[in-house]
Amino acid sequence: MSLTEGQRSSLLALQLGRVLFDEPMSRHTSFRIGGPVDAWVKVRDEVALMNLLQWCKREALPVFPLGGGCNLLVRDGGIRGVALRLGKGFRRLAFVRDPASELQDEGSEVDAVSRFSASVEAVGGVAEPHKESGVALPVDEDGRVRLHVGSGVVVPTLLRFCVRHGLGGVEGLGGVPGTIGGALVMNAGTHEGELGDVVEELYVVDGQERRVLQPTEFSFSYRKLVLPEGALILGALLALRPRSGEQVQQEIRELVHYRKNTQPTGLPSAGCLFKNPDVGPPAGKLIDEAGLKGLQVGGARVSEVHANYVVSDGKAQAADVLELMDQVKNRVQSIHGIDLRPEVRVVGSDPPG
Repeated sequence: MSLTEGQRSSLLALQLGRVLFDEPMSRHTSFRIGGPVDAWVKVRDEVALMNLLQWCKREALPVFPLGGGCNLLVRDGGIRGVALRLGKGFRRLAFVRDPASELQDEGSEVDAVSRFSASVEAVGGVAEPHKESGVALPVDEDGRVRLHVGSGVVVPTLLRFCVRHGLGGVEGLGGVPGTIGGALVMNAGTHEGELGDVVEELYVVDGQERRVLQPTEFSFSYRKLVLPEGALILGALLALRPRSGEQVQQEIRELVHYRKNTQPTGLPSAGCLFKNPDVGPPAGKLIDEAGLKGLQVGGARVSEVHANYVVSDGKAQAADVLELMDQVKNRVQSIHGIDLRPEVRVVGSDPPG
């Protein structure tokens, strides 16, 4: 059920930022699939965020944090409660020892269709102004450069920053869509390095309190971040290493080129649907060997380019994707005896009836 008129009026009165009611989540996910959420709210800053969280607690409404909407499948019945998007106040990049803020414009959404071009554009022109201007990088005694990055920063913006300043450690994010908040939750990266490898602290809201989490309070693993229950990520402290900007740029370009040639482009998707097994062949190879490339349910189809991707023809429903996932999972289990675990997050409810 939607919010009452009283709830709508009181939410708007908070002046949090942008508020949309009964908003189709298909407009906010890289899959371009999903039913309506009761309220979609983009909060301006931390004050607005705290006010929203207090309001949701008072109204007994759940809050669903939303990054760039990647690796996410929203069911056709939509989401009850509030979908939360972090706005301009959460797009800050700054050196810890040189805290002049670089507040980033949001720019275009970076989704499954635009992820490759966005990464290439971001690192398109290598320059190292810290050398040209005579301003040295703020390097700590351990040889690392520490960087504050807000959850609302889009991934290509961080890549551009690292190329420009000559910082290594996040090259594995080349071609990754979405925001840093989403990349943290999914521990994005490659087998050669994941985002969690360079995270030293996480800034979160836990209940109504802003906290700085130390590594003993969170843990990264393959495509997963474990946080205290209810914690909402505001940003992170990254420890990066000085490196030639040209080398950083080249590594990102090579990774984007590889991903562009081995992953589907031009059609909406949510990235890899299943996690790779702990041992043995990756999920895509298992699905391919089961003869499932091109398998289609409704408007959803197993990609002929990469079998661990399901793409939408623009008319797919969540129910189509879920049925396709079940068929793939059952076929792989039958042929290989391996139980595939979903990588994409499935949220929301089915339509009534």
